[in-house]
Amino acid sequence: MLNLKKITPETKKNISNGFILVMSIIVAFYIGSASTELRLLKQGGGRLPTGGAPVVGQPTGGRDLSEGGLIEKANALGLDITSCLQNGETNDLVDEGLASGDRAQVTGTPGGFLVNTQTGEIMSVPGAVPYETLSQYIDSLLAGGVGDFTGNLDPISPDEHVRGSANANIVLVEYSDFECPFCQQFHPTVKQAMENYGDKFAWVYRQFPLESIHPSARGAAAASECVAQEGGNDAFWDYADALFEVQ
Repeated sequence: MLNLKKITPETKKNISNGFILVMSIIVAFYIGSASTELRLLKQGGGRLPTGGAPVVGQPTGGRDLSEGGLIEKANALGLDITSCLQNGETNDLVDEGLASGDRAQVTGTPGGFLVNTQTGEIMSVPGAVPYETLSQYIDSLLAGGVGDFTGNLDPISPDEHVRGSANANIVLVEYSDFECPFCQQFHPTVKQAMENYGDKFAWVYRQFPLESIHPSARGAAAASECVAQEGGNDAFWDYADALFEVQ
């Protein structure tokens, strides 16, 4: 036990200096952490992938999203998108998706909104939720539940990338990024909902590449629009499955 009576002025000074040093280290740690988080947000345009911690340069499971890889995947569907992709013919469509996402105040991917086409209620989906959670949201809207989204979601148009029945009661509008690992994780979840809900459920894909942290995302988005331009809606969805490597 420390004998307080025997503490000299020099000892008190050493204890004080030690305490100051420890506190300085702690403060520096928190300042550094906050600075790193702010830097990541600035690099990502204020947007982070939804569904987990910030992802910077995270591998995409070996998926080839290079220009050559994108063209090769289109070739596997019997389509040649080389000229379309290299000439930037679909860049405007990608920009339209980004602008639409901004209007809906999408801040990360996947950015999902469940729309009840009968009542107009809209429920936001917080990232790459598991199937059990997604089905609860769908069931709630089917039962006449009230949505939580009151923002500006662009109306669904017939010329969009729609998977499922045109008369579906519930439509998921997803703002997505082909390089985002959480979007890749969410893709089979939505496919499961398509299978289980049949004609009651449909899916709309909108481009929202987070190119500041996913350098291949914009090219993949443009390539998918080239595929849609060359092969139609079904080809687009086959290509999306191929990019996410989901059967």
